[in-house]
Amino acid sequence: MKREAKVQLTSSELGTMWKTYMALTHELMVYDFFKDKTIDHKAKAIITSYISEAENIKNEIIKIFKDEGDIMTTEYLLKKGVFAKPPNVTMPKQAEFIEDKNYMSGLNFFSQKRTLNTIEVGYLYESLEFHIFFMKIINGICAGCKRKYC
Repeated sequence: MKREAKVQLTSSELGTMWKTYMALTHELMVYDFFKDKTIDHKAKAIITSYISEAENIKNEIIKIFKDEGDIMTTEYLLKKGVFAKPPNVTMPKQAEFIEDKNYMSGLNFFSQKRTLNTIEVGYLYESLEFHIFFMKIINGICAGCKRKYC
């Protein structure tokens, strides 16, 4: 039996999963409040169903974080050479919190620079990925137009 190698989380995957986890946590608190306050039984059933599904997703993300990640990426597009694989990051061993108000002063050229966090790296990668993909589509459309109309 052949064992597959464990794939390390990339920066954009880690950042996206963290954003999803945080959004789900917030949504679950809001919907739990709505569920307790609503008097409409049909609305309460819908909210309860959503809470159940969101809890399952949140638990799956927690499991992935605990296992240090083996999630699907855009393997097909990576194999075809359309996209480069995003940079890998190591899973943090402890939580770090922002303690200084100057954390977001990246535009000040005279301030001390900091490293990008995983969410910022993910945003950069997703932006590049989108622009590369969009340019490939535009080039394909232009190539088709030249043959047909020129």
